[in-house]
Amino acid sequence: MGETIGFGGLSTTRKCYHRLTNEVRAVKVTKKEDLEYGERKRLLQEIEILKELDHPSIARVIDIYEDKKKFYFV
Repeated sequence: MGETIGFGGLSTTRKCYHRLTNEVRAVKVTKKEDLEYGERKRLLQEIEILKELDHPSIARVIDIYEDKKKFYFV
């Protein structure tokens, strides 16, 4: 992942590149420990809804990854 391009209360957004196509992408990284009870479930539900939307004014969610400590929203 590259430079930080934005940040908020729960997450940091960083520039990245797709490994195969070298396309520029953004990854929003959220630490699981920063999410209070119930926020995790709501966050994942919201992301699933956003994955279905297709509108020029809404950033498209391509995929979601997670490890033990963080969520990664591409």
